[in-house]
Amino acid sequence: MKTDILKELEPLFEKAEKEKLWFYQKALSGPLWFSPQELKNHLKEGRYKWTGTIWNLRDPNEHLEEMLKEKGVESKAARIISAKYPDLDPKTLMRQAQRDKEARRGKQKMS
Repeated sequence: MKTDILKELEPLFEKAEKEKLWFYQKALSGPLWFSPQELKNHLKEGRYKWTGTIWNLRDPNEHLEEMLKEKGVESKAARIISAKYPDLDPKTLMRQAQRDKEARRGKQKMS
C-alpha cells in the first residue's frame, strides 16, 4: 500500500523537487505543509496515506506568510523551520515573506 501511494505521487514529488514546492492539504485539524522529503518519510512510516488528488503543490513562502499573520510568530516560525528543515534559511525566508507582504500592501494602496 505504501509503495503504491509513493508510486502514485511520484510525478508530484518530481515536480515539487524541481520547482521547490511543498505538499499542502487543508485538513480538518488545520493546514498541513510538508517538504517532498518529509512527506516521503511520513508515507514510508504509514502516515498521511492519501491519494494524489488530495495534495496540492504550493510555494512554501505561503506557509510563512500565514504564520506572519499571527502576532509574534516570526521567531516561533524561524525556530520551527530551522528545526524541521535545516537546509532552509528561515531568516531569509521570513524576510522575503515580509517583503512580499509589504509589496502586496503597496499594490493595494495604489489600486
